[in-house]
Amino acid sequence: MKVTFVVLGSEQLAVSLLANIAKQNGHEVNLAFCAALFHDRFNLEIPWLNKYFDDTDNTLSLIKEQQPDLLVFSALTATYQWCLEIARKSKEFLPNVKTVFGGVHVSAVPERALKKKEVDFVVVGEGEESFVQIINAIQNNNYTSPIPNTNYLSPLGEAIIGPKKAFEQNLDRLPPFTKEIFEPYIPVA
Repeated sequence: MKVTFVVLGSEQLAVSLLANIAKQNGHEVNLAFCAALFHDRFNLEIPWLNKYFDDTDNTLSLIKEQQPDLLVFSALTATYQWCLEIARKSKEFLPNVKTVFGGVHVSAVPERALKKKEVDFVVVGEGEESFVQIINAIQNNNYTSPIPNTNYLSPLGEAIIGPKKAFEQNLDRLPPFTKEIFEPYIPVA
């Protein structure tokens, strides 16, 4: 499966971890990175400058070029609307692409996020274990079994709410982060 992570503004550790998990399970992993200079919606906001540096169209071009089966977003509240916009526009030219939304924002309001037509799966809390199960559900076209820490709609439109699992306490059980996914965009020291 072709998986594209969509990232706004800066490196995200969750993406580095999930990208490695996807790679270890034999999936092609790409990144569609938007530098969001002067408009990262979080740290650096300079409205009169941001219009000159907006690279959202480039992000959409990368997605179109990569032709993913799955788009993955890790959304903060400040970046959530941008993520929805990218997902919405991507589904216009890739109508069969599935989307996974994780991160702080959707973990706080999963029911609201799942009501958005551009959101297919919502990961609440940690998604390291759930991510592989989500990919398997998409590959097998099997949307009936609950997935831990994941909410999604069945083909009949019924909400399937996975059981909540506790945070992983033994971080040594997690695979290493793959920072290589960010190297073309963010210099690594």
